[in-house]
Amino acid sequence: MLFLRLLGPFELAGEGGHSVLPDARKDRALLAYLALLGEPVDRARLAELLWPDRSEGQARKSLRQSLVTLRRTLNGNGCVLPADRRRTVAIDLDGIDVDVRRFERLGASDSLESVREAVSLRRGRLLHDLDLPDTPFQQWLDAERLRLDEQACRLLERLCGDRIARREWSDACAAARRILAVDPLHEAGHHLLMRSLHGRGERSEALRQYHQLEALLREELDTRPADETVRLYRAIKDGGEYAVTPTGAPEADDTRAPRVPGLVVLPLRRLPAPAADQDWLAVGLFEELVAALAPYRWFYVISALKALTYRHKAVAPEDLARELGVRYVLEGTLRELRDGITLRLSLSETSRGEQLWTETVHCRADDVFEEQTRLARKVASLVEPEVLRHEARLVERVPPADVEAWKLAVRARCLAYQGTLASLEESLNEAVELAREAIRRAPQNALGHAVLAWTLYYRFVTQGRDDRVLHESIDACDRAIALDSGDYLAHMVRGATHLRLDDYDTSEQCLRRSIALNPSFPVAYNHLMHCLTRAGRAPEAQAFVAEMDRISPDDPFSGYYACIRAQTCYFLNDDRACVDHARLSLQLHSTWFISELLLVAAQQRLGWTAEARRDAERLVAKRGILTSAFLRRRAPLRLERDRLALERPLRAAGVVVD
Repeated sequence: MLFLRLLGPFELAGEGGHSVLPDARKDRALLAYLALLGEPVDRARLAELLWPDRSEGQARKSLRQSLVTLRRTLNGNGCVLPADRRRTVAIDLDGIDVDVRRFERLGASDSLESVREAVSLRRGRLLHDLDLPDTPFQQWLDAERLRLDEQACRLLERLCGDRIARREWSDACAAARRILAVDPLHEAGHHLLMRSLHGRGERSEALRQYHQLEALLREELDTRPADETVRLYRAIKDGGEYAVTPTGAPEADDTRAPRVPGLVVLPLRRLPAPAADQDWLAVGLFEELVAALAPYRWFYVISALKALTYRHKAVAPEDLARELGVRYVLEGTLRELRDGITLRLSLSETSRGEQLWTETVHCRADDVFEEQTRLARKVASLVEPEVLRHEARLVERVPPADVEAWKLAVRARCLAYQGTLASLEESLNEAVELAREAIRRAPQNALGHAVLAWTLYYRFVTQGRDDRVLHESIDACDRAIALDSGDYLAHMVRGATHLRLDDYDTSEQCLRRSIALNPSFPVAYNHLMHCLTRAGRAPEAQAFVAEMDRISPDDPFSGYYACIRAQTCYFLNDDRACVDHARLSLQLHSTWFISELLLVAAQQRLGWTAEARRDAERLVAKRGILTSAFLRRRAPLRLERDRLALERPLRAAGVVVD
């Protein structure tokens, strides 16, 4: 067994504690990358990651030499890095103990003892003695450092909160100071330290801590402390009691209020009817379906336990409306066949009993056990747009004076989704105004702010890149999240906006949060693929392709999805696939500039010079004057060989390139 320590300085030791440290920095970097990724990595990716300044042949030779050195170092302690000629490289994690993996595993536990153990593993920042400037590895390392720093802060917050609850003020102060040692701008750490100091009787120190935070935020971020921190400061200053509302606590009369539509999923019926104790498959799928629909915040879902009380009842939709207050009912039958199952679903509106939508979904027999959750998410992704479309039709039938704020927000979201290319500007402008009106009517409703952020961001992307619009979108996201930390749309838009600002770590964090809150929203997956690819992590982005194909077979943003997939394929050196996706993107939506650039560059790399020049000429004719500075800023090409692949056909088409 080997012991690899990456939190702090790089350390590698055998069973007896003797060091087996590789000498070369890139050997250490390669080992750390393989150990943290924990899955097979393409050799081409590894060569580009560590030796981007060399030709492809030289980079691959350097990789082979590094692997030989690592095998010599590692395999005396077991076959940790097998020698083979496969296209991918992977480490046998059963033969190596990695502190980061243990840190993350312990940190995910509900046990405070595990959290304390996780925190004790952190001796410093990830690989703080190993930097490789001007390489994709450094970009990946910087992002991983930030991710693990944020996780460390969250764990320390839990420990500090526990110490405060126990009134162990000195230990609470120590935990809070550790948070600030990780991130001096972490406001929650300052907040906890203020509470801890005040609890220990050090009122003046608590007030001084607030002033220190205020100065830091003003100087570094040009912002001010959150209202919650200001309230704490004033309470300490005035010598009174204070109560802190938990972050993300729902406002009274929020998502369960009658003005928000409700949906009940009725237990699935098996055909033919089985014995009562053999209906586990229908019950399992029913519970997964309720869980998959629950994260949507603009309508609420009746709990599975309550819905199960209707399992053996024949109930009319209007009775469900009266008994549960819901507007929609989803019901279905499950038929088990020799080769799998068939799920027949229908969505009805309860007040009139009108059937709005039906769908049949198939699943192979060998997938039923393992794919219940995926099947439920697929159904959820089909149901949610139908509910949204019906809500939009209801809004159109209601006089504007009677439209509640949430209906305005839903209508705005529909306009952003459904605007055709010809009417897109008009649709987005109307959507922005509807969202603003929703906020005016109900400023404490997170949905209005989230939809405003979404429509402003969409306007930024499609109608000219005005940074003021982008920052207004970010502000709307922050307001939505402050009102409801579980709003998946706000987290998604925040991730998308930070991606436009090249802030990849913040973008990734927000997008992963959005997906966790709503696993059936394809736009978030697509932006995460974009973020990972631009951050130099195209293989990780590629892993989301299957998920995208599953949940978005027909989507208004298919042109954008194809554009991002073309970009990912380009960075994976799959130029033929890049060309196919770029062409599809432009066929679906002709305005994607990145698709036009990638199409030219990929064809040039394939040696299709005539096609590359033809499409370059079309690009110049369509876009007008293109400067080399503009191309360098907009083209997602990091390496010199990629830029040359784009610039050669553009020169032939008449673009003056420096």
